[in-house]
Amino acid sequence: MPHLASAGPSWLGIGTQRSGTTWLTNLLLEHPSVGLGLSGSKEQHYFYRDVLPGYTPWTPESSSRPARIARSTVGHLRGLLHSTTEGQRVCPEARQEHYLQEFPTDKIRRGEWTPDYMPCIWAASRIRHLFSEDIPLFVVLRDPVERYASAMRLESSRSTFPSPVLAELYAGGYAVWGGMYLEQLDTWASIVGRDRLVVAQYETVRQAPQAWADHAWKTMGLDSIELRNVEKPSVTSRSSGWTWPDGLREVLIQHYQSQRAGLEKRWGIDTALWQNE
Repeated sequence: MPHLASAGPSWLGIGTQRSGTTWLTNLLLEHPSVGLGLSGSKEQHYFYRDVLPGYTPWTPESSSRPARIARSTVGHLRGLLHSTTEGQRVCPEARQEHYLQEFPTDKIRRGEWTPDYMPCIWAASRIRHLFSEDIPLFVVLRDPVERYASAMRLESSRSTFPSPVLAELYAGGYAVWGGMYLEQLDTWASIVGRDRLVVAQYETVRQAPQAWADHAWKTMGLDSIELRNVEKPSVTSRSSGWTWPDGLREVLIQHYQSQRAGLEKRWGIDTALWQNE
């Protein structure tokens, strides 16, 4: 049975973006013994940081067009590139200490759910090395084609990139990789161990949220309680004028088709529930 960590979270959600992770986090938090970090942030965006240790963030003194683009991009991506005050870099050691302080040792199982962790596969080794305890790592998988469309609706509603080229390059490419679940899961399993990954399917959780929550709480060593707000709509849903470009949906259906057998055999995912496949 897991016990409370001496430092750091007692549970982590690592994936996947646009798959109901805010809703699922809220379900977990209905338990009186489950909470977020002291800041109350669902997403901490810590474990994929510092891949570019020499990265120099935008400063007010940098006035060139590339710097202006960098500033807007930083503001848009927040978690992926966010810094502290303008022009300052925080050393990885200080950032780690700040992160661990978010999760003090008390009677609450504190954690966070950053769905960008899973596609950033280098985050897996950081989690393995930082925590000796087998804290559960929650993953939820959604129909990858529908997940892609949701990501595009979100991006379209933001419109904060300075150039459509940058938006399509980042958002389009990252969203395609974000749905390649088999490669990501297999990589994480090889690094942190398969037993630590608590993998669920969005479509089945929607049908039986109580069963999912009961299992999730059990992995934290907690008894079940009855959920109250299972029908509450997601606060992160987006509606926009985005529509599928000609041929893209069909290409994605074919692209993700090759993953079905592996997801079914190795991860127990019922891909028949993904009607786009």
